[in-house]
Amino acid sequence: AHSCAEATRHADGGFAPDVVVLDVRLPDGDGYALAAELCRLLPVRPVLVAVTGLVGQDGRSRAAGFDHHFLNCLLYTSD
Repeated sequence: AHSCAEATRHADGGFAPDVVVLDVRLPDGDGYALAAELCRLLPVRPVLVAVTGLVGQDGRSRAAGFDHHFLNCLLYTSD
């Protein structure tokens, strides 16, 4: 899914993933809130993996119930 709304629709429609890889900054909402909503909607809690470009968010991810947290780094080079 590319948005909170799309992910919620899939969960409401019966899609039950074993693992959810989730950016915590989505175009239409908060990934932390979406993780909680998916856990509420799904019959079995999936493994939650947070991915973000924000440094220092691993503690917040753990507090929000994420099982894993990865920093999505961009490498900049000058030409």
